[in-house]
Amino acid sequence: MSQLPLILGTVSLVVCGQLLLKSGMRRVGVVDAERLRSPLALVASVARTPAVVGGLTIYGTSALAWIIVLSRTELSFAYPFLSLAYVIVTVAAVKLLGERFTARQWVGLVAVVSGVLLVALSAG
Repeated sequence: MSQLPLILGTVSLVVCGQLLLKSGMRRVGVVDAERLRSPLALVASVARTPAVVGGLTIYGTSALAWIIVLSRTELSFAYPFLSLAYVIVTVAAVKLLGERFTARQWVGLVAVVSGVLLVALSAG
């Protein structure tokens, strides 16, 4: 049985976790040297931010899903698919979070997707 749905599900969890973490940290604010002087206050601020807590929970769930993936398929096949998370997170950050992205960066993402396609096709 193909493990591709489980791999892609794991990638989806990684993407959701990252987007929630970024969204939550926008609410928490920049963590600079001054804020690091009060680590307990910083932890409390982060812990009171639902998006950060949700992001960490989803990211942790993705780690558990990845362990299942690794038990069922070769790492050399599965691991390149994680790079899809970079692509999806980047596109979502631009579209949903209003982040900027250059043409050169887009070319890099196309290269990543091309590599993943080559790996996926090799499984045939």
